[in-house]
Amino acid sequence: MTLINKTREIEHITKNSIYLSTMVFNNDISKAIELSEKFNFRLEFSSGVEYQKDLVDMVLRSNLKGKLIHNYFPAPKEPFVLNLSSNNKYIRNKSLDHCKKNIEYSRKLNSDYYSFHSGFCFDPEFKSLGGNLRSIKRSSREKSLEIFLESILDLVNHARLYDVKVCIENNVLTKQNYLDGYIPLLCCTADEMIYVMEQINNQYLKILFDSGHMKVTANTLGLDLDEEFTKIKDYVSIIHHSENDSLNDNNDPLTDDYWLLGSSTLIKKMIHVIEVKNLTIKEIDNQIKILKSE
Repeated sequence: MTLINKTREIEHITKNSIYLSTMVFNNDISKAIELSEKFNFRLEFSSGVEYQKDLVDMVLRSNLKGKLIHNYFPAPKEPFVLNLSSNNKYIRNKSLDHCKKNIEYSRKLNSDYYSFHSGFCFDPEFKSLGGNLRSIKRSSREKSLEIFLESILDLVNHARLYDVKVCIENNVLTKQNYLDGYIPLLCCTADEMIYVMEQINNQYLKILFDSGHMKVTANTLGLDLDEEFTKIKDYVSIIHHSENDSLNDNNDPLTDDYWLLGSSTLIKKMIHVIEVKNLTIKEIDNQIKILKSE
């Protein structure tokens, strides 16, 4: 892996383009909003937050300078696994309804983007997310991808009505879930994400690139990290930044040798989300400095 011109483009990243995932605050929304208002942080409201009746109103009332909604937020009263490629029509329709509501919420928040995870080639139980997938009932990848494309087209048409761009996030493939050559998750690689983008071919569809996901996937499949990012850079509007050991998506803090800092494509037009677990204010400031290469 070759790191490219570390300083030439990094200087264009400003604090105004940097957001914090609610993961940073241990998914405590009240704390996340309070501290972000106090220290002028922008927030991405993400998955992992338990159901609260007034959650959307809380976000709408907040005085944050920037707000994004990601994937499964706000969690519904009855939990389910959001899967836009499900062969189960009930799950797929429930997933579509959730995403459409979030597109509408995004416009109310004056946000131009709503992002979500790419689909699964199976229907996992809610409690099994992030675990070993060797016992799953496999579905046809071709059929799952076909359903996913239909779902994306539906969402893109809805997003156009609200002038909100939707972003698909690359999934993470660990070695334990690479099932004898079968990949049970969609859009783990740049090539498959490009295929989706080209099939839909719409200005309202973009990519959320998760650097931690790709680091693990590249290690699993023997891919070059820089090449994967370079392939899809022109489609990317949002980046999730975190570090890991290349084996699991640990959401560890960024370090000075963070692999994506070497890319010449970290430019001002992209939104940068720090997706690291449980940070103090001092640690947050340090993560922002690393990302800005200060």
